[in-house]
Amino acid sequence: MGTCYNFCWTHKSMRRERQGSDSLGGKWVQSTPAQAAGLTDHRWSVEELLSFSVPPVEIPKWRGRRPKWLVEAARAA
Repeated sequence: MGTCYNFCWTHKSMRRERQGSDSLGGKWVQSTPAQAAGLTDHRWSVEELLSFSVPPVEIPKWRGRRPKWLVEAARAA
């Protein structure tokens, strides 16, 4: 839901004045919060958002001493 809010839906509070003398299309340009933050240059469709491939996250190696309950669970298994 939050991703659609940021990438797919335009907001009046995020509008900016159109640059240049060409007034075709009105005085204001609507944008999404992601566009206003500079994360993207266009409004995404929901289909584009759902088909976006997210790279897998690397899980960091365990550092430090493991909790007692985890050591006991590993022994029991």
